[in-house]
Parts: sequence; C-alpha cells; structure tokens
Amino acid sequence: ISIPQHMDREDSLYPGDLLSGKPFMSHENLSKMIVKRRLYFLRFSLYWLVFALVALA
Repeated sequence: ISIPQHMDREDSLYPGDLLSGKPFMSHENLSKMIVKRRLYFLRFSLYWLVFALVALA
C-alpha cells in the first residue's frame, strides 16, 4: 500500500495543524491515519506483551 507523502509527516498528525491555517486533510484521510496509528500502537503493545512473556518464562 502506498501512502501519500504528507501522511508520514509527524506534524500532520496533530490538531495544531488545523489551527495553524494549513489546509487540513479530508475526513477520509483523517480516519485512515487514525486507524493506521491505532494499528501501530496495537502492534507495539503486542511486541511488549510477547517480550514480557518470554522474559518471565
């Protein structure tokens, strides 16, 4: 899946962008981005869970 360049910029992920007068993203892009971030977070948590289990075993 190819992601548009602006989707990867960390500073485009925060509401400050909406206030600073930069054009903000469409609702569709925003939803995609939120889902993407949630997936990253879940994957990160999963890694830590596995790591903890291995460490304790």
